[in-house]
Amino acid sequence: MTPEEKLKQKRKEYSKKYYEKNKEICKERTKSHASCKTARDNYRNKPEVKEKNRNRRLVNAYGMTNEDYEKLLELQHFCCAGCGTHQNELDKKLNVDHDHKTGIIRGLLCGNCNRALGLVKDNLQTLTRLHQYLEKSHGT
Repeated sequence: MTPEEKLKQKRKEYSKKYYEKNKEICKERTKSHASCKTARDNYRNKPEVKEKNRNRRLVNAYGMTNEDYEKLLELQHFCCAGCGTHQNELDKKLNVDHDHKTGIIRGLLCGNCNRALGLVKDNLQTLTRLHQYLEKSHGT
């Protein structure tokens, strides 16, 4: 073994010991390193990775596949079930709306309609009162 190879081996052993001793610090340093973040972002932004992650989220959160989502989207004529905005007019895909108590999927909503239902906690009385309020204030 040449002196250079011995030195390389010694550095490798030292690095391994240091890592074992300071594992958490090394992991955090690596995670926050710009090149790692860039590589991670590049990987996550690949269309096939985005699709795979989206499919996993649909199955885990709602028990539906991407095919189920596409069928529901087609049934809704590619529009939000709330306001009727077409999917092509939106920046993001329609959200899966579901009953939080039963888990039953009700339909697909744009982000605004989905947030609106969440803000009123799916309370029909609140929505009715808001509707009456708007009618009264608009004079119709």
